[in-house]
Amino acid sequence: MPPDAPLRLRCYADQPARRTLQIVGDLAALLVVLLAIWLGHQANDGIDGLGERVLRVDSAASSLSSGLDETGDVLSRAPLVGDDAAEPLRRAAESSDGIGRASRDTAATIDTVGTAVGVGVTLAVLLAAAPWWLPNRIRFVVTATLLDRYLRGGGDPDLLALRALARQPVTLLVRRYPEAAAGWRAGDPDVVAALAELELGAAGLGARSLDPGSFRRGPGRPADPAG
Repeated sequence: MPPDAPLRLRCYADQPARRTLQIVGDLAALLVVLLAIWLGHQANDGIDGLGERVLRVDSAASSLSSGLDETGDVLSRAPLVGDDAAEPLRRAAESSDGIGRASRDTAATIDTVGTAVGVGVTLAVLLAAAPWWLPNRIRFVVTATLLDRYLRGGGDPDLLALRALARQPVTLLVRRYPEAAAGWRAGDPDVVAALAELELGAAGLGARSLDPGSFRRGPGRPADPAG
C-alpha cells in the first residue's frame, strides 16, 4: 500500500440503496442498545422495589426499638421494680435493633443484586444482537477504508480485478463476463476495469476512483508491442 495515502474512514457505501440500508441498520442497532439499557433499568428497578419494602421493615423496627427504649427508661425510674420492669423492654428493643440491622443488610444485598441483574440483562440483550450487526459493519468499514486508501495512493486496479476473479461467485462472473479470466490474462483494459469495478461495488465503493492510466500488465503477460 502506498505510504503517502492518508487513511480516510469509510463507514458507508457509495451506492445510495446500500448506504440507506446501512443507515437503517445502524439506527436499528442504536434502538437495540437503548432497549437493552431500558430493560436493564426495568430489571434493576423491579428488584430495588423489593429492597424498599425491606427498608420499611427496618423503619418499623427502629420506631419500635425507640418506643421500647423510651418506655423502659420511664419504668426504670419507678421505685422498687423499675429495673426489673424495664429489662424485658430493653431486651425487646435490642431485638428490634437486630431486626433493623438485618433489614438494612438485606436491603443492601438486594441493591447489589439488582444492579448486577440490570447490567446482566443489558449485556445479554447486546450480546444476543451484536452478532447480527457488528461483524458485518466492522468488515465493511475495514475493507472499504483500506481499498479506498489503496486506490487514492495510486494502487493498481489490476489487483482488484484479480481479487474479483478469486472472490466473486463464479456464476456471477460467467453471466456478466464469460471471458473474464482470459481477458485478465491478456491484459484487456476493459475486462480489468469491469472486474475492478465489480470488486469495488462489492466493497461498497464506486468506480470513480479508478484511474484508467494506472492499468498494468498482469503476471506473465506479454509487453505491449507499441511500448
